[in-house]
Amino acid sequence: MSEFSQEQVDQIVKERLDRAKTKHAEQLAAVRAEAKLAGAEIVKLRERVAALEPFESQVGELRGQIERATRTQLLGTLGIPADALGDIEAIYQSRTAGLDEAPTFADFLAEGGPGREVPLLAGYFSAGAPSGDGTTAVSVPSPASLPDLSRGAPASAPRSSGMSREDAAAFLTSPEFRSMTREQQDEALRAVEQQSGTSYGSRWLTPRA
Repeated sequence: MSEFSQEQVDQIVKERLDRAKTKHAEQLAAVRAEAKLAGAEIVKLRERVAALEPFESQVGELRGQIERATRTQLLGTLGIPADALGDIEAIYQSRTAGLDEAPTFADFLAEGGPGREVPLLAGYFSAGAPSGDGTTAVSVPSPASLPDLSRGAPASAPRSSGMSREDAAAFLTSPEFRSMTREQQDEALRAVEQQSGTSYGSRWLTPRA
C-alpha cells in the first residue's frame, strides 16, 4: 500500500476545499437570483393590490346597499316601517353576537324565530301576520274611535277600558297612522298614550315638509 506525501495530502485537501467553495458560491448566487425574482414579484403584487383597493371598497359598499335593501324589503313584507331597520339591526347584532351558528336576519324575524321573543319587537308581530299584498293585516283602532282631546275628553282614561301596549304599538306602526297629517298624528298619539298608559314620545311622528 502506497503512502501519500504531505505535499500530496495538502493538494488533495486544497482541491476539495476549492470545489466546496465553488459549489457554495454557485448555490449562494442561485439563492440571490431567486430572492431578486421574488422581490420583483412582490412589487408587482403590491401594485396590483393597490390598483384593486378602490374596487374592493366599492364592492363592499354595494354589498352593504344590497343587504340593506333586502332587509328593508323584508320589513315591508312583515308590515314593519323601514325607519325601524336601524334599531332592529342593533337588536339582531346584540342577540346573535358570539353564536357559532347565528340565524340570518330573515330567520331571526321569521315565524318562530328568536326575534319574535324579544320584548322590544313584540309590538310588531303580536297584532297580525303579513297579508298577500306584502302588508300586515292588523286590527288597529281608527282615529274616530280614539278620545277626541280637542272636545274635552277626560284627562285620564280608565286602564280597564283602554288599549294594550301591543295594540298601541301596532296602531303607531300602521299605514293608517303613517298617512295622517302631523297634527292628526300628534292628536292620535296623545289619545293612544292616554288609553294605553304609556308615553311613546314624538319619535313616532312622521316629519312633514
